[in-house]
Amino acid sequence: MRISIGSIGVGLLLLAGCGSGTAGPQMAGATIQGKIVSTSQGLRVEVPGTSISATPSASGSFLLAHVPTGATTLRFRGSGTDATLAIERVVRNEYRRLRVTLSGNQAQEQCERTETEFHGQVSAINGTTLTVGDRTVTVTDATVIRQNGATVGLGAIAIGSFVEIDGALQADGTVLARRISIETEQEDADRGALVGTLTAIQITESGSKLTVGGVVVTITVNTEILRGDVKVDASALKVGDRLLVRGQVQADKSIAATQIRVLVDDDDQEEEDSHVTGEVTAVSSDKGTFSIGDTLIAVDAHTQFEGFGGPASLADLKVGDRIDAEVVKQADGSLLAKEVRRFRPPGPPSPAILAMGKIEAVGASSITVASIAFSVSSQTVIRRGDATIALSDLKVGESALVKGKPGSAGPVADVILVATGQPPDELIAAMGPIEAVGADSVTVAGKAFKVDSHTVIVRGGTNVSLASLVVGETAEVKAAVSSDGTVVALFVRVQASK
Repeated sequence: MRISIGSIGVGLLLLAGCGSGTAGPQMAGATIQGKIVSTSQGLRVEVPGTSISATPSASGSFLLAHVPTGATTLRFRGSGTDATLAIERVVRNEYRRLRVTLSGNQAQEQCERTETEFHGQVSAINGTTLTVGDRTVTVTDATVIRQNGATVGLGAIAIGSFVEIDGALQADGTVLARRISIETEQEDADRGALVGTLTAIQITESGSKLTVGGVVVTITVNTEILRGDVKVDASALKVGDRLLVRGQVQADKSIAATQIRVLVDDDDQEEEDSHVTGEVTAVSSDKGTFSIGDTLIAVDAHTQFEGFGGPASLADLKVGDRIDAEVVKQADGSLLAKEVRRFRPPGPPSPAILAMGKIEAVGASSITVASIAFSVSSQTVIRRGDATIALSDLKVGESALVKGKPGSAGPVADVILVATGQPPDELIAAMGPIEAVGADSVTVAGKAFKVDSHTVIVRGGTNVSLASLVVGETAEVKAAVSSDGTVVALFVRVQASK
């Protein structure tokens, strides 16, 4: 069954400049693949504020390409239906898969079945929590981390790393990572992507060449090809398939594909397999079923249980367990678990430890500011102005802001920001409700503070972006006056919601 694309012309999305200086295909926004699990006859799915829309197929599947970064709603309109669904903010180059239930003018997302793939740069690491772009990504004991084809540990990810995230998008906007791929800066800069129809396949000695939406795509044995969540080989591709292609843009504007995803109809996908992730809400040993959220899943004698510390069965599953279930759709439409993997819920982020003042001591692997001694590791980011420097470049008496976290042997520094020029005579502090948030400023308690790339912004114990701040939230700001009189925020702490 094919996906009905409606009024969307799916082909080459955009020709734009890449990091290599060549023009090549780039995704203009994101791709959302969805399924309406209730009636979908006569409906249109729209991205409000844009001309992007699609007509669902008879089975309720729809595909939205070109979805702009920042989109937060979908609208479903038809006879007797006009429902708006709030979705988590779309990020650049994202691929998202979701399921929606409609009832009159009400739309509800089945969050336990929402999947996301996106990439970005790691801006903060707090225990098992990463900040990638403006998203919080949680790493569990079930997360697979890969670098250069090898499986590595969480320690291989550093602040500044470029990563590809594949995981489950949670209702609170965080992502439970199922897989993380660490990339180089050049790979990120030369990244290209497009959605299009496969119109030609050419087999060569060195690999295969595809024509997708008018663009030449080269594939090798290292190209990952996915149909739903199942890996397939190039022989499974057919002319007429709609593909999402990701890879490196070449000088001739072709794409050397690292991943190709066949955008199959959701019914076709479930005949193979998919994932349901979240908290177990019910277990019925009598019926041989359990539920994650509102999704009912059956088990049989072939279902594998992992993450239980040894052989396990449905009887070992408890309400409240966090589960990632790989499921397949049965003939009667129900879901059967092929594999049930329990993972430990992430602990709360470590509270941030902040110190601001003159550097009192610098050791071989430590720094003391405001009478707090921080250990310094290879992952500590140290900057003076716009320059990244070494610990040995720091001098006693310089003014610095240190952000760290608790460690087994005392505080560990994540970021050290050293003031340039003369240290300020005094620091300005303010606390109160946020009154305004600009592109590079925040106003708290009647005072406007400039925010630059060195400003540390935290909500609770997690780094966040300026764009995530909300008017009305309570914030504490510490700032210094620059030589031209500008008041620059060094640190903004927003109270975490309870």
